[in-house]
Amino acid sequence: MSDFDVAGYTVTVDESTGLVNPPVGVLILTAALVVISAVFLFVDNQIGYATAVVASIVGGFVVFFNQNRRSNPNYVTLEWFQPTLRIVRLVTVGIALAHITMLAIEATR
Repeated sequence: MSDFDVAGYTVTVDESTGLVNPPVGVLILTAALVVISAVFLFVDNQIGYATAVVASIVGGFVVFFNQNRRSNPNYVTLEWFQPTLRIVRLVTVGIALAHITMLAIEATR
């Protein structure tokens, strides 16, 4: 059965399963890894840097998953999601640079 039929052209609407939300859970995981990496600034810079790298990779997956979900017509746009993701990724880079700086200072001693 078609939803619209004119002069032999038929248009049907796909049955959808529901709304598609951005990957908020993975964004929270990324933010948690960033916080853990920031704590390691005062404890161990090697582990902190590794954690920052993992947070950066997970942040890349957040962007990938979000782009895939945005292609769905049932995608729900959350106004705060994109700016929060951008801030978390920039903070990740800043913390990674801080770890690199601290490791370079330790290496020169």
